[in-house]
Amino acid sequence: MTNMKLTAAAAALLLLCAGCTAPAAPEQENADDARPDAATEPAGTPSDETAFAGDTLPVLAIETVSREDDVLDFLTKPVAPHVSAQIATWTPGYRIPPAPYYETCTVTLRDADGSVLLGGANADVKVRGNWTTTYDKKSLRLKFQDKQSLLGLNDGNAMKNWVLLAEYKDFTLLRTRTALEVARDILGKDDLYAADASLVEVTVNGQYWGVYLLTEQQQTGAHRVDITEPEKDYAGTDIGYFLEFDGYYADEDPLLSFTVDYADNAPLIPFDRETYSASTVSREPTGRRDPKKEVGFSIKSASFA
Repeated sequence: MTNMKLTAAAAALLLLCAGCTAPAAPEQENADDARPDAATEPAGTPSDETAFAGDTLPVLAIETVSREDDVLDFLTKPVAPHVSAQIATWTPGYRIPPAPYYETCTVTLRDADGSVLLGGANADVKVRGNWTTTYDKKSLRLKFQDKQSLLGLNDGNAMKNWVLLAEYKDFTLLRTRTALEVARDILGKDDLYAADASLVEVTVNGQYWGVYLLTEQQQTGAHRVDITEPEKDYAGTDIGYFLEFDGYYADEDPLLSFTVDYADNAPLIPFDRETYSASTVSREPTGRRDPKKEVGFSIKSASFA
């Protein structure tokens, strides 16, 4: 029994170390000399940098169409504009980095046994997120040219838009994955939608980028958030609305964002394990010294956003 526990602990530690950070590529005086076949390799071709990937998890290999020396800047340098603008207000001499932008790529997906599940599919890839765009390991958005089914997620339904979450601050890499699994278990009983997800290893141009959570882009559609969509130029309000509980709602168009007063910010009595606490809390901040951040909603419906 002791050996089994040690083996499980060691496996968990290996998974943790594999996905905490994306190791920087070693500096080379001449990248073309180091990998003379880099421009001609098919997408996802194994290299010295990726030889250890894929023993237990699927491997998603991203290959950029461009082979410019600075092509990987699209993964490392962009920061969300509203975030860099805030940083500039308290950082003297701060140089505004580029906003996230799409890079033309191909994507190959291999199962852990090496079998090809998706071969060289055309896709645009960019950094996604808010403050997570300042992290060393950034989350990514994949926008395929054609609809793709990935790892059988969401009952195998093919969609163009997918997400790779970096989970940079979650050393277990399991918090979001667990939350989504619980949500699907609860909501699925009533045929309600919750995003599906699976851990994958990611390589970019043959370089190991770490463990990511492959999941679904939140959007309206028959196989995702299935709400009523208006016909073109329809101006009525009897339609479905796709809302985001948004900590950055203040950065959105004022016509597409709002707050809710939660019964005039009525005090709530928190439940403390076995007894009810005598103290109360409020959902929204009650004054300048209240550390809670005001949170609102933004409208993400394609017909409005």
